[in-house]
Amino acid sequence: MTGTSDFEPTGNTGNPRFVRYSELVHPDQQLSTWLSLSSTGFIINASETKIVDVTINVPVDATPGGHYGAVFFKNNAAESASAGTVGINIDYGILILVNVSGEVVTS
Repeated sequence: MTGTSDFEPTGNTGNPRFVRYSELVHPDQQLSTWLSLSSTGFIINASETKIVDVTINVPVDATPGGHYGAVFFKNNAAESASAGTVGINIDYGILILVNVSGEVVTS
């Protein structure tokens, strides 16, 4: 299963902090809604390869500056737990930065 999310860099480190829609300063400018994926659900067996195209549709009214997002690939099959065991779930993701040209105004 695939999905998208928005994030913002933290401090000077640039480490991503994933944010909810309600936490965004400009919710209409969220990069996650600009992303389209060619596949939303698939299974990859050992030693197989899968190509997923990511299309970025920047709206004409996009605010200038950096927009941050991510695409996640969830490994649902890795999740298992029963009495006396520990379940492990591993997700994979890629970070995306889109820089929209134009004058950035700060106040």
